[in-house]
Amino acid sequence: MQMNTQTQNHLISRDERRAFEAAWRVYVATGEADAPAFILQAILRGRNPKRGFTPVTNAVKLANGQFAWQGYSAALSQLRGQLGSYVHAIWPELMGKGLGPTRYESLVKELAAALEQLKREA
Repeated sequence: MQMNTQTQNHLISRDERRAFEAAWRVYVATGEADAPAFILQAILRGRNPKRGFTPVTNAVKLANGQFAWQGYSAALSQLRGQLGSYVHAIWPELMGKGLGPTRYESLVKELAAALEQLKREA
């Protein structure tokens, strides 16, 4: 799944996107948003998740074993490991208001597949 900078997204509906964006604003205001949360936000908005990351270009760091997208890759791995927790922390309403756990579970599965693809591309 190639991510792009356009706002087209097939993971969530237009109404879900509005609800997510409202929940995202509240989550960011708490000061808890970290790099994995921003990757999740980018995926759900159909944006390029690498956009907020800068590759390592320092020759010494690269020679000592770091790789260009190490920060992005680490955040991606952290998100993959705690995906359900991040979705619930950012968008707790997804579990309620008639959507039920089935939509939450299906979205987490879809996001897990998207993250696997991003990990292969990283």
